[in-house]
Amino acid sequence: MAVAVVALVTGAVLATATGLASSSQPADIGETVIATVDGEPVYGVEVGQHVRPSAPWIGVEPPADPVDTALRDAILVRLLAAEARRQGITASSGPRGVADAQLNLGLIDREMARQGARPEAFTSDQARAFFQAHRDRLARFRSARVAAVVVTDRRLAEQLLPAAARASDTEFRELVAQHSVDPASRATGGHLAEVGATPTEVPVAVGRIAVAVRRSGEVGLADTGDGRYWVVRVTDVRLEPPLWNAKTEQRVRQLMVQERREVLMAELEQRLRPQAKVKIDMEALDRFRAEATGVTPAAGAN
Repeated sequence: MAVAVVALVTGAVLATATGLASSSQPADIGETVIATVDGEPVYGVEVGQHVRPSAPWIGVEPPADPVDTALRDAILVRLLAAEARRQGITASSGPRGVADAQLNLGLIDREMARQGARPEAFTSDQARAFFQAHRDRLARFRSARVAAVVVTDRRLAEQLLPAAARASDTEFRELVAQHSVDPASRATGGHLAEVGATPTEVPVAVGRIAVAVRRSGEVGLADTGDGRYWVVRVTDVRLEPPLWNAKTEQRVRQLMVQERREVLMAELEQRLRPQAKVKIDMEALDRFRAEATGVTPAAGAN
């Protein structure tokens, strides 16, 4: 379970920085300077190490862009490594990436130790309270009912999401009748299938949304790669919470430590980033994004 990291601090310098881009940029995007942190280059290969698959789009707002998140993570590595050096933490000689990873780990471990954040430090009552507060997140998805409005215009799909999120069953069927291009689902008021933990009854992109939701009535947007966009609505969600036992308690304690680490990193970023001079080459970032996702940015878009 992850804790959302705080938004980018506006005090940082986010610029196209023409001084970063030049006609002599390497053809290999991995060797291209995507950003600088206090004058130190951050290369495409470093950003690439942090790129993760896109999360399913659940809710009205889109998930974080994986390339933007990867760049942010690569910059944070530099910030934490510099802070570790300032605090006298050392790393073994070797490639910069290895040294920076050691410095990051050393800094976080030192601060976690100072806070006493370790699994055995939490009381049973604290662990039980965490379990109750995050019961749905810890539960296993078992089944749900999936419906969708299927359109061929992504912008229309995004516009329909808020309406789908607040729609009653009758209103959702009306959205299907008005907008959906899928004859099979139109005939059933948008209903696609009753899906289980392995939802083979629906397209994979739709199934990813279904198994990720935790509350009936949640919506999401799926792109099935065939020119169709699915405004998905998931109802009758059935979850199976884990039993509270020694094994579950140990898992919960580990999650509590992980949450504390992520909060700590967010706090460090919030403190360190405004103090650093960060420049991002938006042209290079767009090139990296195009290679990483296969999507060429529109003219004038960042």
